[in-house]
Amino acid sequence: MACYIKIFSMLYISKEYKSLIIKKVYIEIMKENNTNDEYLPLKDILNENLLRDLIIFIVLFLFILTQSWNDLFLFIFPLILFTFSLTFRIINTNKWRIYLSNGMIIYNPLGSEKKIADRLYFSSILSLILLFWIGSESLYHPQLVDDYNLYFNILFILVYTFSFYWILIDIWKNAKIELRITGEQDQNINTVLSSLGREKSIHISIYSMLIFLILNAVNIFVTYLIDFKFISSISYYLPGTGIEGSLPLEISIFHLFLMILSPSLTILFLFLIHKHIQDFNVDLLNDTIQSLPESKKNEILHNLSHMNKNKNGNNQ
Repeated sequence: MACYIKIFSMLYISKEYKSLIIKKVYIEIMKENNTNDEYLPLKDILNENLLRDLIIFIVLFLFILTQSWNDLFLFIFPLILFTFSLTFRIINTNKWRIYLSNGMIIYNPLGSEKKIADRLYFSSILSLILLFWIGSESLYHPQLVDDYNLYFNILFILVYTFSFYWILIDIWKNAKIELRITGEQDQNINTVLSSLGREKSIHISIYSMLIFLILNAVNIFVTYLIDFKFISSISYYLPGTGIEGSLPLEISIFHLFLMILSPSLTILFLFLIHKHIQDFNVDLLNDTIQSLPESKKNEILHNLSHMNKNKNGNNQ
């Protein structure tokens, strides 16, 4: 899990910007229990929502293990989904740390982390429920497991791959850098410096949808070949395999390929989105802050400079 957290923290803010937050950490902070420590204390990482997700997942995970599973390969799929969900949950609950105390900058280079975390968490629980179902069937209706082989393989992979497609469907709505300035005489200025844009969002949506459809089409094709004994498969032993002569679940090596490919492509898409959002419009920024007081102007430039060092370096 630490690996995923590191990857996404690198995507979310640059190393220089993180260092700036640690050293400056906005004395007039938005929350009373802010810390200037180099590393976040555990009490600042954990919150009610994160603990709720963690407890429910662990309890359900352990409950399913009581069915006496010997092979845990399929459990890696919900674990990956939950790890991604947990990472986005931590990012979301601690994102306030990179904001100005007056809330002038809205910085969402990865869209709505809360929505992404919720979707991935839902999918991880659904994957566990599918594993519980097939495990129970192998114990109480072992003679029917062979009939369920086709449907389980298709549905299980569908849930897993759709999860990563799902988080990219509407990411364009929240992926942006925005200035929200309250001027004198209650004159509000809302300026989007950078957003995913219609063209980019369409391209990402099409690419992610095509990948989702291709992966599932290949999985269905391979599953049918296995079901009709045209190709060899890997025997996956369920808790009730062997009862009344029941056969193991038949899966393919393609499952391993899918397990790695889907999150890897999602990380690539998120990296490209992050890179695009960072490339904000400097001319628009200058026009927007030109009439502001010098203190506000410096405060905004000071925070934006580490988001796009090359562009802002010439404007400070």
